[in-house]
Formats: sequence, structure tokens, C-alpha cells
Amino acid sequence: MDVERRTGIRLTENAMMIPAASISGFIFSHPRSQYFTVGKIPGEQLDIYRKKEGIPDNETDKWLAAMRAE
Repeated sequence: MDVERRTGIRLTENAMMIPAASISGFIFSHPRSQYFTVGKIPGEQLDIYRKKEGIPDNETDKWLAAMRAE
């Protein structure tokens, strides 16, 4: 598959991934698994997040518009 050339990720002799920001994982499922959804974000909570992170209104509106509760 030539993974190292295609992804730029290689393994050390101790199986550590290089670069360190590389991630991998095993995903398992079960027939009785239950999932949840994240609800809408109230406007007040979104305003607090904006102020805390110093993010302009237009940026949060752009990325979180579908999540905002009105």
C-alpha cells in the first residue's frame, strides 16, 4: 500500500506514529449500541462562548448557524 509515501506517516520500532500529531484507532460497534445527538445551542450560551474564545460573531454564525436555537 506504500502508506508512508502516501500519508507521510511512519512507525518507529516501538510502534509510535511519526509525526506525533498522527492518529489512528480501532472502532468497534455493538448491535445494542445507543447514540445521542447534540441539541441546539441557546443564544445565550453561544454569546458566552464567543466572548470566552474571542471569536467574532460572523465566524460563530458561519460555523454554528445550524446548531443555534432561536
